Amino acid sequence: VLELLQPRIEALGLRFLAHYIDEHDDEAAAARAIHAEKKVRGIVLLGGSVVGREDQLDLPNVPCVYATLDARTVRAKNVFSVSVDDRAAAYAATDYLLARGHRNIAVLGGRLDAENPIALRFRGVLDAFSARGLAFPRANYLPAGFSFAAAHAAMGAALSQGFGCTAVFAMSDIMAIGAARALADLLLSQLGTVCSALFYTPVAGLIKPNDTSFRFLFAACVCTALALLIALAVSITKKKRTA
Repeated sequence: VLELLQPRIEALGLRFLAHYIDEHDDEAAAARAIHAEKKVRGIVLLGGSVVGREDQLDLPNVPCVYATLDARTVRAKNVFSVSVDDRAAAYAATDYLLARGHRNIAVLGGRLDAENPIALRFRGVLDAFSARGLAFPRANYLPAGFSFAAAHAAMGAALSQGFGCTAVFAMSDIMAIGAARALADLLLSQLGTVCSALFYTPVAGLIKPNDTSFRFLFAACVCTALALLIALAVSITKKKRTA
């Protein structure tokens, strides 16, 4: 994603700054710190959560755009969002697997203890099972961090304890790669489908079997967020000049 953003920003004569945080960090606090230190003109946040942080990004004249996350509950006038329907997308991914006869499906995702995109994606999984008159076995939910290492460890631990499944729905592309690597490490290379939904990065060339059927337009979502951010920043600059 950063490879898409950087040339677009620099082509406009603007400076591109990338800041990485852990999935459990507070992106609003990080954004405030970056603004205080770098005096940035705008911020794109790739994911995160606005729950409990609705008033924490109130930075006057600094547009902040969440990419892939619905920020309609945020009351700050400078906060916007370009989002996907996490629940519907997860439903589509899970239904794809169910339609192909899979019933023992492992779901690899993050913590479910907050109202966030992970919870919405999991509801989509439950919806897909329910629509076919099935119940999702909760033991098949494998919590893990959103990284290759965390997904590899979670999948490897489950497999080492005798966990069996015919398909995996991973909630991010990098988690799908980690899960596939764990399967390969245990010589389980014939898993029916590894499905990476909601994120744009192609994993088909990196894993086997390479049936990665859901490549949702995360890139388009982020680029739209960038276009919105630039338009807002330009508008604010014009207002300052005419004030």
